[in-house]
Amino acid sequence: SRESIDQLDHVEPLLREELRQFFPPDATLKLLGATASIRDLKNVRASDQLRISILVCASIFLILVVLLRQPLVSLYLIASVLFSYAATYGATWALFWAGQKKPSSRRQHPLPKRR
Repeated sequence: SRESIDQLDHVEPLLREELRQFFPPDATLKLLGATASIRDLKNVRASDQLRISILVCASIFLILVVLLRQPLVSLYLIASVLFSYAATYGATWALFWAGQKKPSSRRQHPLPKRR
């Protein structure tokens, strides 16, 4: 969950600082588990997302130029698809997420006692 990733981001520097007293300066700290793996995957995906998006658009543009032999028409097609995507994304955000309040915290209810 996002809360566990936030807690891991908060605890990791504290743990590194505390362990620095007991280990040599060149020692490395590796965090294992589901939360650490998901956080690492999220960081890698975020850093690669822009590069992938640019390469996909450029590749499709080149394919269109080869097929149509008209760079301006190809550029227009790419631009219209990107504009349509942005408009759809904005409409979806406005429809589903804009008016919602973010919950402050989850409430946990105790299990009922068995008789």
